[in-house]
Amino acid sequence: RALTAFEYALVGWRPVEDQELRDFAAANAPPTQVVVPGLGLFSYDPRAQWYEAVLEDPPCKFAVTPLDRVNPTESFERAKQVITGFLPLFPAILEGVARSQYANWAKNWADESLSWAEWTARLKLESITWFAENPVDDYTVWLGDGGLFSGHSIEVWVKDGAVKSANLAG
Repeated sequence: RALTAFEYALVGWRPVEDQELRDFAAANAPPTQVVVPGLGLFSYDPRAQWYEAVLEDPPCKFAVTPLDRVNPTESFERAKQVITGFLPLFPAILEGVARSQYANWAKNWADESLSWAEWTARLKLESITWFAENPVDDYTVWLGDGGLFSGHSIEVWVKDGAVKSANLAG
C-alpha cells in the first residue's frame, strides 16, 4: 500500500513493511488507563514505560517507574504490589524523613517557624521507582520539599518496609 505523507515523515522517507508501522504506532500510542479498585487510576505511557497513579486515599498523583525494562503487564502488576505495600507505610516514611532532615532544615534552611506536623505536611509524594529484581518492599520514594529546601527533591530509600536513608537531591 502507499504510505501517507505523515507516515513518510515518521519513517524518514524510506519504504517500510506494514508490521514496522504497526510497531511504530504501538510504541507511540497514547497512555492507557486502568482503574484499580481501592487504589485509584493508573495510566501507562508506553513511550516512556512509566505509570502515573492518581490515588483515592490518600488523594495524590505521582509517577510510578520501573527502572529496568520489563514487559508492561509485569511492570503494572509490580506497580500495584509496590503501591499496595507502600500506602500503609507512607506515614512512617514521612516520619523517617522528618527525623532525618528536620534538624538539617532548622539549622541550615529555615526562614520560618514550623512545627513538626506543619513541616511534614509540606512534603508531597512525587514518584516511586524500583528495580524489578529487588523485593517488592525495596524501592525509592521521591518527595517534593514544599519549598523547605529551596525546591530540592528528597530521595528516600525504603528497604524491608523501613526508611534506610533520606537525602536531598537536585
